[in-house]
Amino acid sequence: MDLMSITELLDILNNKNIVVWKEGCNVKFKAPKGSLTDELKEQLKINKSMLLEYLDKEKNVYFKRDDVNRYEEFDLTEIQSSYLLGRNKAFELGGVGCHGYMEIEYNELLDKKKIEIAWNKVIKKHDMLRAIIYKNGKQKVQKDVPFVEVEENFSIDEKELVLREKLANKQYKIGEWPMCDIAITKINEKTLLHFSVDMIVADYISMNIILKDLEDFYYNPEKEACTSSSYRDIVIYEKERKQNKSANNQEDKKYWENKIGNMGNAPFLPTLKTVDIEDSSFLQKSIFLNEDMWSKLCDLSKNIGVTVSAVVMSVLSEIVYYWSGTNKFCINTTLFKRSSLNIKDINEIVGDFTDVNVSAIDIDSKLTFKDRIINLQKNLWMDMEHNSFSGVEVLRMLSRLKGESVVVPLVFTSTVGLSNENDVLLKRKVNYKISQTPQVYIDCQLAEEKTGARINWDIRKFVFDQVVMDEMFAGFVNIIKELCKNPYKILDLKNPVELPEN
Repeated sequence: MDLMSITELLDILNNKNIVVWKEGCNVKFKAPKGSLTDELKEQLKINKSMLLEYLDKEKNVYFKRDDVNRYEEFDLTEIQSSYLLGRNKAFELGGVGCHGYMEIEYNELLDKKKIEIAWNKVIKKHDMLRAIIYKNGKQKVQKDVPFVEVEENFSIDEKELVLREKLANKQYKIGEWPMCDIAITKINEKTLLHFSVDMIVADYISMNIILKDLEDFYYNPEKEACTSSSYRDIVIYEKERKQNKSANNQEDKKYWENKIGNMGNAPFLPTLKTVDIEDSSFLQKSIFLNEDMWSKLCDLSKNIGVTVSAVVMSVLSEIVYYWSGTNKFCINTTLFKRSSLNIKDINEIVGDFTDVNVSAIDIDSKLTFKDRIINLQKNLWMDMEHNSFSGVEVLRMLSRLKGESVVVPLVFTSTVGLSNENDVLLKRKVNYKISQTPQVYIDCQLAEEKTGARINWDIRKFVFDQVVMDEMFAGFVNIIKELCKNPYKILDLKNPVELPEN
């Protein structure tokens, strides 16, 4: 068995929600059921010394619960601050909060009163569902909040969903509570659970935690809400930990300083406008990969030594290259950084634990599509080796270099591997979902679902001509389907976008 780099191993542990920590001369871990395979156990054994060395670097900073100050103000994180700034209409593609919405289908008629009781227990359990975000860059958790009623609607046609219309593009006000909602629509003998949240208080994994707890309290009404570690304590701990790693930070800063001179800007796609857009809503284009297609795409990725996320991101890059005529540009990739915190109950806490990686795309037209995918994966892994210098800091550095504010409005988000078989989003049918992100015109999202996987493009309205957007997405879908059907033919091409019509 090959020895992994410490970054590769931590990345795998992170994707599987496995938390590791040091006790004496041993590496301890906490893993969701079924996530720790025999192969991964073997990797932990053969990488033990490297893991201990890595964990030992953090020994001077300890996570401490501070229940006395639990309800005092604390600073927003860098990514939360960027979401707050993005609400300002003065910024290009601003005027919108970072918002997530989804609908979960239940093959039963859920009881409104039971849902209300369960939802209020979820709010009681998770601090950030009681949080208020302030314009001055602070946030505060309220100890107690009023009882929240759940709106209920009835419909005979899914196309006439009043609650979807109300919540799918909802924008929450800064300085006010709540920052999330649930509601239910009853259709025949089914129930749609509508879930809306401002992602300044909860990331994707948090959405899963919230839905899992909601089900738990609904189906086990005798269960009481027990609070976990506070998000406030984690934010303070992470700030101290970063300061303690000053040597690593300097090394990683050097890596990005050496890199940014050769990084491109945002891609020059044929937009109608990117400023003065009054409408903050997004539309969506989507492709669902059934189990057979998804399995083939995953197998292909393994065969060429990359992740399936890197393959899909490469397809996005090829489409952008084709339509922009620019071979050098940047894509913001979303990072989920929970497991690196080494807090035992980190996967039970609601909050925003994300960062961005400013991924430099450099498409060499002399190489085959396969080689370009492999290069993209290598660059991503190299960036991960130096991610103590955050994506927000990289964007600041790029802005100083170019003498203007740098915006990267193209985002790729993959949640593959973040869920386990017990998570609601894999157990249930996700009927619909959409997101809005400030200063973004396309957010390409890859997510596993109950019977396969789905790739969405969430697109800011009125940025692109509809025909252009249709053709861009059609080209994207064409390559994805070809990779599932006839992969080795397309991998050998140098221009994968220019596929024959048939």
